[in-house]
Amino acid sequence: MTILRRWQAIDGVHLFWGLNKMNQFIYRIRKIRIKYPLWLLLSFLGCYWTAEAFISRYWRGLLYKTELYAKVPIYLSASGRLSLLLVIILALMILIDNLHVFARKRIAIPAALIPGTYMMIIAILSIVTGLMNAEGFRSPSTILFSSVYFILVAVTEELVYRGVTADIFLKTFLFNSNPYGAGSYDQNGRKAIWTAIICSGLVFGLAHLSNVSHSSVSGVLVQMLGAFLMGMVLTAVYYRTANIYAVIILHAVNDIAAALPATIVQSQQTISDVISGYGIMDILMLLPYLAVLLIILRPSKMEEIWGCWIAEQNRT
Repeated sequence: MTILRRWQAIDGVHLFWGLNKMNQFIYRIRKIRIKYPLWLLLSFLGCYWTAEAFISRYWRGLLYKTELYAKVPIYLSASGRLSLLLVIILALMILIDNLHVFARKRIAIPAALIPGTYMMIIAILSIVTGLMNAEGFRSPSTILFSSVYFILVAVTEELVYRGVTADIFLKTFLFNSNPYGAGSYDQNGRKAIWTAIICSGLVFGLAHLSNVSHSSVSGVLVQMLGAFLMGMVLTAVYYRTANIYAVIILHAVNDIAAALPATIVQSQQTISDVISGYGIMDILMLLPYLAVLLIILRPSKMEEIWGCWIAEQNRT
């Protein structure tokens, strides 16, 4: 009995020591977030992209080894891969103390979708047109699993590129323009918001460069341009509403509409074929997003964004 109690005491000491070290590590990470936010963002994105590449590379090999590759539907397999990646993203967000994005809802979801009305209408019209012109539909399981897959894509990408990337960009640039959280909205505040939106869009656009491994270069370049513009629009909606759920919905509906020929309607196209098929007409269809961006970020709303995010900066 004495030996058992001694071991319990030793285990208790080890547990306390481990928790203490973990708390110290998390505290240091959060200090880095305050002092060097852009370096922390680069580290976060590096960890995310590394995890994404690692999982993508070894997930299929795991299915081959377990002889499940031929049995598991492709979109179900991809959803499993994204679910694992989502767990890693949430762990990283806990580490950098960024889970507040789930609680922050300055505007409720229905109202938060209003700034993204144009994006939603175009996506819904694309889906309806595609369904009306379809000669047939894929199996119910394919439609279900592909829908789940694109919802997971929207969740993971919005958490990374809006919930963390856009969040850190805006707070960093706003702090640089207004280090004491005082004063009134001016040209520096406007410049800080636009810089954060452009940087966020660039990161989101460049993230799609990886598709060049399975699609044509021209198609991927068009997709990157589209992701850059849509990334700016989604970031503007996020800044206006501070509602991560709204941009997830907009992203998911847009992705489902874009991938309709490869997921829902009966055709021989794959996702790679859809991306490779992007061309000049698709670029022209993206131009209205510039007007949408200017409407979302009209002067009165820019001042509103500045005030809300400066108030949050002061609270933290």
